[in-house]
Amino acid sequence: MRRIRYNQTGAVCYCQFGQTQGRQKISGTWKPIECNKECKYRIVEKGKTKPACLFEGNLRFLLPEISQDRIWRMQIKGYTSVFALKEYLDFQKFLGKSLVGDYYLFLKKKKQTSKIDGKSYENFILDIVKKEDFISEDNTLDEAKKLTVISPNVDNSTQNSDKNGNENNSNIAEKNNSKETKTTTKRKKTTNKETVEETSKITKLENTVSNEENSENNNLENKFKNYYLLVSVYTKDFQKDGKPTEYLVGTFVDQNDKTVDAVIPPQYIEEILHSDAGTTVVLDLKRAGNNIIANHIEFVKKLPKDVAA
Repeated sequence: MRRIRYNQTGAVCYCQFGQTQGRQKISGTWKPIECNKECKYRIVEKGKTKPACLFEGNLRFLLPEISQDRIWRMQIKGYTSVFALKEYLDFQKFLGKSLVGDYYLFLKKKKQTSKIDGKSYENFILDIVKKEDFISEDNTLDEAKKLTVISPNVDNSTQNSDKNGNENNSNIAEKNNSKETKTTTKRKKTTNKETVEETSKITKLENTVSNEENSENNNLENKFKNYYLLVSVYTKDFQKDGKPTEYLVGTFVDQNDKTVDAVIPPQYIEEILHSDAGTTVVLDLKRAGNNIIANHIEFVKKLPKDVAA
């Protein structure tokens, strides 16, 4: 998430969400700039319905059924959609749930009122929910139909039969029920063994399927074990030969939403500096004392800073 301003050439100024220092393109070069609510681009000009600087979100996700070595990106510019996704993911973190999983993305119609002109509009808002938490309306209706009890039709003619007839019918029914009970008991004895064998076969099959699914999930997790997304970069002084030396440090996040700060080796500095947040890399990390060094960096999907996101 970030605030960003565009012009005819593309992105000219942006600031990551929750930060006060952004970057502005001046004469083709990105330079640091203070970002605060007093900025004229964050204030709505008279006669306009929104400011020049707006919130923007980039949702990145995997589609393993299509490709297991590609990260997909969805750019979201609607304010409500951006924060709807943020609040949902933040809530999952609050509950202590991993963000790794299957999700449904869908459009939800919502009535909104403009703060500028007071008019109401119906907009489609992007929403997200984990697969296991999703219950579709169709499924709910299907379950309701299964639970519906249909009352059997009653033949009123039996109520008009005489008392003796009822008693005779009752005696015949009791004898028939007695015979049926004996027959059913014998059948149960002969089928119990078959039922146990079939149940055993089903259990073995379910266990086999479960093991295969777990194996596939483990392989997928191992596939992306060293995949990281670039969040930001900064400089930090480290002692080298008794003197403070400035190094470039990159902040990355892995598939489990864990953050790591790694020192960038000289041969990757220029490429990292020209990469925007969200760039996908494979890192070979090595610990040196209290610090972590990116021993090797492989760029999987690079988002250049001088190109509009």
